[in-house]
Amino acid sequence: MIIIDIYSFVKALEGADSGIGFARLKKELSELEHHHIDLEHIHSSAFFSESSMHVDNDSMMRLSFLQNETSIMHDITKNLNILASNIDILKTMRDIGQRGENINFVNNILSNEEYGINPSIESMQKIGSVLDEMEGIKDRISKKYPIDIMSSIEHEFSQKHGKLRKIHGKQKQVLLGLSRIFLELAKGKIKGDNLE
Repeated sequence: MIIIDIYSFVKALEGADSGIGFARLKKELSELEHHHIDLEHIHSSAFFSESSMHVDNDSMMRLSFLQNETSIMHDITKNLNILASNIDILKTMRDIGQRGENINFVNNILSNEEYGINPSIESMQKIGSVLDEMEGIKDRISKKYPIDIMSSIEHEFSQKHGKLRKIHGKQKQVLLGLSRIFLELAKGKIKGDNLE
Protein backbone atom coordinates (compact mmCIF):
# COMPACT_ATOMS: atom_id res chain seq x y z
CA MET A 1 0.00 0.00 0.00
CA ILE A 2 1.19 3.50 -0.80
CA ILE A 3 1.16 5.81 2.22
CA ILE A 4 -0.32 9.17 1.32
CA ASP A 5 0.02 12.00 3.81
CA ILE A 6 -3.50 13.26 4.49
CA TYR A 7 -2.17 16.70 5.38
CA SER A 8 -0.43 16.97 2.00
CA PHE A 9 -3.63 15.85 0.27
CA VAL A 10 -5.72 18.51 1.99
CA LYS A 11 -3.07 21.20 1.37
CA ALA A 12 -2.83 20.28 -2.32
CA LEU A 13 -6.57 20.84 -2.72
CA GLU A 14 -6.73 24.11 -0.79
CA GLY A 15 -8.36 25.96 -3.67
CA ALA A 16 -11.48 23.84 -3.28
CA ASP A 17 -14.47 24.91 -1.19
CA SER A 18 -13.35 24.27 2.37
CA GLY A 19 -16.39 25.71 4.10
CA ILE A 20 -18.75 22.81 3.43
CA GLY A 21 -20.44 21.71 6.64
CA PHE A 22 -20.84 18.15 7.81
CA ALA A 23 -24.61 18.09 7.19
CA ARG A 24 -24.12 19.20 3.59
CA LEU A 25 -21.37 16.62 3.06
CA LYS A 26 -23.72 13.90 4.29
CA LYS A 27 -26.33 15.15 1.82
CA GLU A 28 -23.73 15.03 -0.98
CA LEU A 29 -22.93 11.45 0.05
CA SER A 30 -26.60 10.56 -0.19
CA GLU A 31 -26.70 12.04 -3.70
CA LEU A 32 -23.60 10.03 -4.64
CA GLU A 33 -25.47 6.86 -3.79
CA HIS A 34 -28.08 7.79 -6.40
CA HIS A 35 -25.32 7.74 -9.03
CA HIS A 36 -25.03 4.00 -8.44
CA ILE A 37 -27.49 3.44 -11.31
CA ASP A 38 -25.39 5.60 -13.67
CA LEU A 39 -22.28 3.64 -12.75
CA GLU A 40 -24.05 0.32 -13.31
CA HIS A 41 -25.22 1.47 -16.74
CA ILE A 42 -21.73 2.64 -17.70
CA HIS A 43 -20.16 -0.63 -16.56
CA SER A 44 -22.72 -2.81 -18.33
CA SER A 45 -22.36 -1.22 -21.77
CA ALA A 46 -19.49 -0.73 -24.19
CA PHE A 47 -17.98 2.73 -24.12
CA PHE A 48 -18.42 3.12 -27.88
CA SER A 49 -21.41 0.94 -28.71
CA GLU A 50 -22.61 2.22 -32.10
CA SER A 51 -19.30 3.47 -33.38
CA SER A 52 -17.07 0.70 -32.00
CA MET A 53 -16.49 -0.79 -35.46
CA HIS A 54 -14.45 2.33 -36.24
CA VAL A 55 -12.22 2.07 -33.17
CA ASP A 56 -9.08 -0.04 -33.35
CA ASN A 57 -8.96 -3.21 -31.27
CA ASP A 58 -6.10 -2.12 -28.99
CA SER A 59 -7.92 1.09 -28.05
CA MET A 60 -11.17 -0.80 -27.44
CA MET A 61 -9.44 -3.34 -25.22
CA ARG A 62 -7.69 -0.64 -23.21
CA LEU A 63 -10.90 1.39 -22.84
CA SER A 64 -12.73 -1.74 -21.70
CA PHE A 65 -10.03 -2.40 -19.10
CA LEU A 66 -10.16 1.22 -17.89
CA GLN A 67 -13.95 1.10 -17.79
CA ASN A 68 -13.69 -1.89 -15.44
CA GLU A 69 -11.20 0.01 -13.30
CA THR A 70 -13.84 2.68 -12.63
CA SER A 71 -15.88 0.08 -10.73
CA ILE A 72 -13.92 1.07 -7.60
CA MET A 73 -16.00 4.25 -7.59
CA HIS A 74 -18.66 2.19 -5.75
CA ASP A 75 -16.07 1.32 -3.11
CA ILE A 76 -15.01 4.95 -2.79
CA THR A 77 -18.59 6.00 -2.00
CA LYS A 78 -18.85 3.15 0.51
CA ASN A 79 -15.58 4.25 2.17
CA LEU A 80 -16.77 7.86 2.30
CA ASN A 81 -19.93 6.71 4.09
CA ILE A 82 -17.81 4.78 6.59
CA LEU A 83 -15.59 7.83 7.12
CA ALA A 84 -18.69 10.01 7.74
CA SER A 85 -19.95 7.46 10.30
CA ASN A 86 -16.54 7.43 11.97
CA ILE A 87 -16.58 11.22 12.16
CA ASP A 88 -20.01 11.03 13.84
CA ILE A 89 -18.56 8.60 16.39
CA LEU A 90 -15.48 10.78 16.89
CA LYS A 91 -17.67 13.84 17.50
CA THR A 92 -19.68 11.90 20.08
CA MET A 93 -16.50 10.71 21.80
CA ARG A 94 -15.23 14.29 21.87
CA ASP A 95 -18.50 15.57 23.30
CA ILE A 96 -18.54 13.06 26.15
CA GLY A 97 -14.84 13.48 26.85
CA GLN A 98 -13.38 10.05 26.03
CA ARG A 99 -9.85 11.26 25.30
CA GLY A 100 -7.99 7.94 25.47
CA GLU A 101 -10.50 6.09 23.34
CA ASN A 102 -10.57 9.07 21.00
CA ILE A 103 -6.82 8.75 20.36
CA ASN A 104 -7.16 5.03 19.58
CA PHE A 105 -10.12 5.67 17.31
CA VAL A 106 -8.26 8.38 15.36
CA ASN A 107 -5.27 6.08 14.94
CA ASN A 108 -7.57 3.32 13.66
CA ILE A 109 -9.11 5.66 11.07
CA LEU A 110 -5.65 6.70 9.91
CA SER A 111 -4.18 3.21 9.79
CA ASN A 112 -7.06 1.08 8.50
CA GLU A 113 -5.87 -0.32 5.17
CA GLU A 114 -9.34 -0.97 3.82
CA TYR A 115 -11.62 1.80 5.09
CA GLY A 116 -9.15 4.42 6.30
CA ILE A 117 -8.51 7.80 4.76
CA ASN A 118 -5.34 6.80 2.88
CA PRO A 119 -7.03 4.05 0.81
CA SER A 120 -9.76 6.52 -0.17
CA ILE A 121 -7.19 9.11 -1.25
CA GLU A 122 -5.26 6.46 -3.18
CA SER A 123 -8.44 5.26 -4.95
CA MET A 124 -9.43 8.83 -5.83
CA GLN A 125 -6.02 9.45 -7.38
CA LYS A 126 -6.24 6.18 -9.31
CA ILE A 127 -9.66 7.08 -10.74
CA GLY A 128 -8.36 10.50 -11.77
CA SER A 129 -5.54 8.83 -13.71
CA VAL A 130 -7.95 6.33 -15.30
CA LEU A 131 -10.27 9.11 -16.48
CA ASP A 132 -7.34 11.08 -17.87
CA GLU A 133 -6.10 8.01 -19.77
CA MET A 134 -9.59 7.40 -21.19
CA GLU A 135 -9.62 10.95 -22.49
CA GLY A 136 -6.17 10.44 -24.01
CA ILE A 137 -7.37 7.35 -25.86
CA LYS A 138 -10.38 9.26 -27.21
CA ASP A 139 -8.08 12.07 -28.37
CA ARG A 140 -5.81 9.58 -30.20
CA ILE A 141 -8.85 7.95 -31.83
CA SER A 142 -10.18 11.33 -32.95
CA LYS A 143 -7.02 11.99 -34.96
CA LYS A 144 -7.47 8.79 -36.99
CA TYR A 145 -11.01 9.17 -38.29
CA PRO A 146 -13.04 11.65 -40.36
CA ILE A 147 -15.27 14.13 -38.60
CA ASP A 148 -18.57 12.29 -39.35
CA ILE A 149 -17.34 9.15 -37.59
CA MET A 150 -15.79 11.17 -34.78
CA SER A 151 -19.00 13.05 -34.02
CA SER A 152 -20.77 9.84 -32.96
CA ILE A 153 -17.68 8.62 -31.08
CA GLU A 154 -17.39 12.00 -29.36
CA HIS A 155 -21.07 12.01 -28.39
CA GLU A 156 -20.96 8.52 -26.85
CA PHE A 157 -17.70 9.21 -25.07
CA SER A 158 -18.79 12.59 -23.70
CA GLN A 159 -21.98 11.22 -22.15
CA LYS A 160 -20.33 8.37 -20.27
CA HIS A 161 -17.02 10.04 -19.48
CA GLY A 162 -18.82 13.20 -18.36
CA LYS A 163 -20.90 11.23 -15.84
CA LEU A 164 -17.77 9.54 -14.50
CA ARG A 165 -16.01 12.92 -14.16
CA LYS A 166 -19.02 14.41 -12.37
CA ILE A 167 -19.18 11.53 -9.88
CA HIS A 168 -15.41 11.66 -9.36
CA GLY A 169 -15.58 15.41 -8.72
CA LYS A 170 -18.32 14.99 -6.12
CA GLN A 171 -16.41 12.17 -4.44
CA LYS A 172 -13.30 14.33 -4.34
CA GLN A 173 -15.22 17.24 -2.82
CA VAL A 174 -16.77 14.99 -0.15
CA LEU A 175 -13.43 13.34 0.66
CA LEU A 176 -11.75 16.72 1.02
CA GLY A 177 -14.52 18.04 3.26
CA LEU A 178 -14.62 14.93 5.46
CA SER A 179 -10.81 14.92 5.70
CA ARG A 180 -10.81 18.53 6.87
CA ILE A 181 -13.46 17.81 9.51
CA PHE A 182 -11.57 14.73 10.64
CA LEU A 183 -8.33 16.72 10.93
CA GLU A 184 -10.05 19.46 12.91
CA LEU A 185 -11.47 16.89 15.32
CA ALA A 186 -8.18 15.02 15.60
CA LYS A 187 -6.10 18.16 16.14
CA GLY A 188 -8.56 19.54 18.66
CA LYS A 189 -8.27 16.52 20.93
CA ILE A 190 -4.79 15.16 20.35
CA LYS A 191 -2.38 18.05 20.61
CA GLY A 192 1.26 17.10 20.74
CA ASP A 193 0.77 13.76 18.99
CA ASN A 194 1.84 13.08 15.42
CA LEU A 195 -1.42 14.56 14.12
CA GLU A 196 -0.36 18.21 14.29
